[in-house]
Amino acid sequence: MLSKVRIDVTGNVLHASFWRQLTDDAKAELADAVERLIELHGNIRVLLQLHDFHGWETGALSHVIGFDPGKLEGIDRLAIVADEPRGPRLPEYHHPLTTVHIRFYPEDELDEAIRWIDEPEQGASVTTPERIAKLLEKLLETDVETRARARAELVRMGNSIIGELRNATKSHDRRLRSEVTKTLAEMEDPATAAVLAHQLGDTYGISWAAAEGLTKLGKHGAEAILHELIRHPTSNTTRIGARHALSHMEDLSVRRMVAPVVVALAGVAAVQQGPVAASEALSRMWEGSDCSA
Repeated sequence: MLSKVRIDVTGNVLHASFWRQLTDDAKAELADAVERLIELHGNIRVLLQLHDFHGWETGALSHVIGFDPGKLEGIDRLAIVADEPRGPRLPEYHHPLTTVHIRFYPEDELDEAIRWIDEPEQGASVTTPERIAKLLEKLLETDVETRARARAELVRMGNSIIGELRNATKSHDRRLRSEVTKTLAEMEDPATAAVLAHQLGDTYGISWAAAEGLTKLGKHGAEAILHELIRHPTSNTTRIGARHALSHMEDLSVRRMVAPVVVALAGVAAVQQGPVAASEALSRMWEGSDCSA
């Protein structure tokens, strides 16, 4: 059987994708990549994605993937995603000889596997200009999982890197602006509100991603949107994104407060009435209405 192999590395996370049954060469390539990453980082996490896989009948996990995770000190977590996983029926188990955690996921739970692999460890991610630049490069990769892992690591770095992300939103590359906007949205941090509100005026896809992030920021998000509407009343994408965000604010007290703005943005005179309604809503917030921070 033919075996296609793809191995990607982001930080201390190795993501390997295999199609069909693993050949001896493919198993050796995976084992070497794992050992090199352990030598580099000391402690790593591994995500194995098996497509149309036919190797489970070989029995032991070490025979299936080509190495025994229990004999390699340095693997913290191992997630195995397959279209028909036949590993342990329990969602997670500990290897009896080491501290490695192993989980099996069906193919439609890939996102959950990525979240588990990317969960923050004790201690913060290393934040350096070089590391941030490298992760921004990863955001331009064609592989969806590679971009998702890069965003997750940037999110773990926290709001200390918002300045760098703000600069990246000024890029001429639409793909980078899009991925950075998603990263800011995934932070769910009030400190991102102003940048996300500004992104409402970008292309429709980027505007929508920014709007989705702003819905989670409560009063901070609403105020940033209202200011943006006042500054850029003629921007069609800003109005559309603002209307979506304000009408879907997760904080219901904020949603009630900005309801007149949503109505104004839906009218034929939105360019004129939107900024007026936004200014009035800001005044109500500043006067200490029933909207909680």
